[in-house]
Amino acid sequence: MILLDSLIHLRKIVSTLLRYRYDKTTVKPPIPSGIDELVLFMEDRCVWVQDPLWGLLDHIQPVSHMNYQLFFTIDRKIKGDCDDLASYAAWMLLRMGYQAYRINLLAHRHVICVFKDIGTGKYAWFSNQLFSGVWYRSLLDSVKGWVAAGSSGTLGPYYIEILEEDEL
Repeated sequence: MILLDSLIHLRKIVSTLLRYRYDKTTVKPPIPSGIDELVLFMEDRCVWVQDPLWGLLDHIQPVSHMNYQLFFTIDRKIKGDCDDLASYAAWMLLRMGYQAYRINLLAHRHVICVFKDIGTGKYAWFSNQLFSGVWYRSLLDSVKGWVAAGSSGTLGPYYIEILEEDEL
């Protein structure tokens, strides 16, 4: 558990230090009208790329930089690894009125965004640009659903970050 906390803390430190090197904007995309619109946006506008130094410099880009990529780069695509895309999906979902969580799946070296529909109390997930397409009864069932949907092995240890829009 100490190693887990240390790794998460190290990523936060590196993210904070790198935050100042990014171009940023206050321009924001429109809030999607529903999950289907968000799914289309994530599929069309997000591209997975590895963190610098072959992924060794693990950090999370600020949402303001991902919006900069969306509005001010030639290809108008958000480029990031799994923790960046999970953070961006969470930010959009928070703006839409959902509860959002960033789940660090340590055994799989992957991060997903799990979110809760306040009206139904059901959960679903985004993994990179992909939407689960299934609603689950609990947060844990949603995470287990990601594991069952295509990864190998068992769930293993995980770390949940409860997110607020102003933290991203």
